[in-house]
Amino acid sequence: MNLINKDYIFLSYSHKDSIKEYITSLDNMGYNILYDEAMSIGSDWELRARRYISSPKCKGLIVFLSKDSIKSKPILHELEIAQRYSKPLFPLLLTGDTVVDLINQESLKQSDENDAYIIEEIGSFFSPDMIFLTANQFLNNTYQQKMINTFSSWGMVQIQQNTKIHSTYNSERKDEFSRLKQQQRLFLDFDKKVISGLIDENADQVFLLDVGCNDGDLIMNRIKGFNNVSVIGVDVNMPAINRGNEKYADKNFTGYCIDCLDPTFLDNMREIMDARGIEGFDLVVCSMILLHLDDPYKCLKNVRKLLKSGGKIFIRDMDDGLAMSYPDPNNLVKSFNAYSRELSFTGDRHCGRELYSILTKCCFRDIQIIPHEITTVGQDPDFIDILYNVNFRFIVAGLLQRFEGAPDNVEYKNSYDWGKNAFDDLEDLFHTPGYYYRMGTIVFVARR
Repeated sequence: MNLINKDYIFLSYSHKDSIKEYITSLDNMGYNILYDEAMSIGSDWELRARRYISSPKCKGLIVFLSKDSIKSKPILHELEIAQRYSKPLFPLLLTGDTVVDLINQESLKQSDENDAYIIEEIGSFFSPDMIFLTANQFLNNTYQQKMINTFSSWGMVQIQQNTKIHSTYNSERKDEFSRLKQQQRLFLDFDKKVISGLIDENADQVFLLDVGCNDGDLIMNRIKGFNNVSVIGVDVNMPAINRGNEKYADKNFTGYCIDCLDPTFLDNMREIMDARGIEGFDLVVCSMILLHLDDPYKCLKNVRKLLKSGGKIFIRDMDDGLAMSYPDPNNLVKSFNAYSRELSFTGDRHCGRELYSILTKCCFRDIQIIPHEITTVGQDPDFIDILYNVNFRFIVAGLLQRFEGAPDNVEYKNSYDWGKNAFDDLEDLFHTPGYYYRMGTIVFVARR
């Protein structure tokens, strides 16, 4: 965010190291971080470093440690300022497994006396018992909690974190990113047909709001062929928004990093709408987003206010209670679904059953449930593989993540071991002749 008028965490790093993904992740987590890419050595740099670090708004420093940064005179200077003003430090290792090992290994390699001195001095700021993360741990949601707890102890709050979204859900994780793309393909033909029926192809212009748009692929694939549709997408995932805006720069798609549950959501949206000349949206799409919200009612209440009179909404979401698995003598599907409800990042897997009541409460009219059965019946092996991967692989990954975050927890270890073995058994079950599986998904359409 780089906002100097709010509490911030100062980033201390070598410009030889690439930290872009870490900056993006910290931004997405809601932390105001201060860094200066234009900062160079000299009196001006020294003055700015002193001013930024000594400020009462600076709650502490994240120090990126690598073989280059531990020989950096600017970083040594920043650490000395931090010490002078009693600013806490959080080391993030870009190289190595521990701070002590990194310092010792690089010290042995040095022939230059000045470099050796800087390494020794920088190393003196970090005690062996200091909490830190490695680069791999930083990208793991479970380990990130150590960092979040540390920042909280500094008095640093996540000023833009969407606290209404299940906090450990991360669609940027490689495995989840791939799963979501497969999931989109499962829904594509059906959703495209339904959404097409909600668009007035004879209108000069149709304005569509996609809530939880991610990188825009889902909605852009579903409105392909409609040249009169302009899409506004909102999501809290800034990297995805950036990808979508770059990919669809010459299309009628614009994404914004906005939280649909934030108190400023309606004001932000109306500002965007005024700038675009949008009096009200013709169509709102909420696909696989409501299960990840702690308050889907508030989301739907908000977006209804943005629809024009008679405007329509399309919702697709999950309800594992609608899933069917037979014959399943070992209750594998039931057991997997039970475990999924224990994992914080999976959201409300029974969200679908609540939506008719919520839509009614929000004063939507003409509410319809559009039947869509996604099953193994008559499908080729490749489709069946996608179906079982989309619905169950993320649970195994979640059980592993939970166990890695608490390796001494016997229950977590046993549940992961079960999931790992049962996943192979489930694959065999899905390909057994006569076996039937139905995915627990549900589609609603309604109008204002």
